Amino acid sequence: MKNNIVVFLSVLLLTFFLVNCNNSKPKTKKFVYEIEDSKVEMKIENGKDFLYYGTPTKTDFIMYNIDRSSLSVIGGGIRIVDIDEERFKTEINVPENYFDNDTLNITIIFKKNGKKFKHIFLVPLKIK
Repeated sequence: MKNNIVVFLSVLLLTFFLVNCNNSKPKTKKFVYEIEDSKVEMKIENGKDFLYYGTPTKTDFIMYNIDRSSLSVIGGGIRIVDIDEERFKTEINVPENYFDNDTLNITIIFKKNGKKFKHIFLVPLKIK
């Protein structure tokens, strides 16, 4: 009887621990790259997390603690519409069936304190 209680309490404690560990994971946004004190966030209009083939979509690349002259945004179908101190305003229009894997790789590169940083956002593409 005593062993059953110990086993039950051990299982209960382990379950509680696993549930709490799972809930304590940091929440991350899908299109955010943070390194040191710098950050680039890609925001697709209407809060979507994908793009449609053949449909021009406004997308902002918001910079935090990055010199705008050092940031490059590279990817298929990207056209820069406007640049201000904190963001690159772009329009992305990927032709239908442009990629075999239905994923647009958007590479961002910037320099900070003599170091070069590079990150690739993997943006799903869908047919409308």
